[in-house]
Amino acid sequence: RAARGVAAATVVSMIASATAAARTVQRAVRPEAIKIDGAWLCDQRYALCTSAKCVPSEHDPKVSVCRCKIARGYSVGFKNCHARAPRGKRLHSNFSLQDVDAKTRVMTCSAKGLWAQCLDVECHVDPDHPRHAHCQCVNMKTDDFLTFGGNCDTATCSTAIWSATTKPFPGGAQYKKGLKLLGLPVTVPKACPSPKKRAR
Repeated sequence: RAARGVAAATVVSMIASATAAARTVQRAVRPEAIKIDGAWLCDQRYALCTSAKCVPSEHDPKVSVCRCKIARGYSVGFKNCHARAPRGKRLHSNFSLQDVDAKTRVMTCSAKGLWAQCLDVECHVDPDHPRHAHCQCVNMKTDDFLTFGGNCDTATCSTAIWSATTKPFPGGAQYKKGLKLLGLPVTVPKACPSPKKRAR
């Protein structure tokens, strides 16, 4: 019995090792850079700002500083991968759906308001919180902008500055097309539920 137990454990260990090795090989053969329809899909470290909250810059009225997550994986932008490569404490903000889960929602802000455009902007790692970066995002003012932030509370559309975008998501089509070419799954977040109308 002891011998059979050792043999079974050995087989399980070998299968686990083989599976891990297969995953490593599969990742190794995937390219680090793909050019798709005028955009670049890059596998590197970057800042992810899709749900970031921002504050006005103290130095530039055209900029809001957004606190974004630092991620590693495929992201899309319109600068090539060399230009976006992280260097020391500096990195770039790019678009991905990497942290989308079942709870993620897209909130639409219909009224004209201020929001921050973070795609392809420069960021610096927060020295006190190295898993986050401060990104110099461009101030925009339009109606019908979208953000993954706000927790579906549209009141925050006018009380906060969100990292946001407009339809169609710039780079979104290229991102999904690239991941499909790589055989990687894409999870698209659902829209926030429509606000319930009050009964008369």
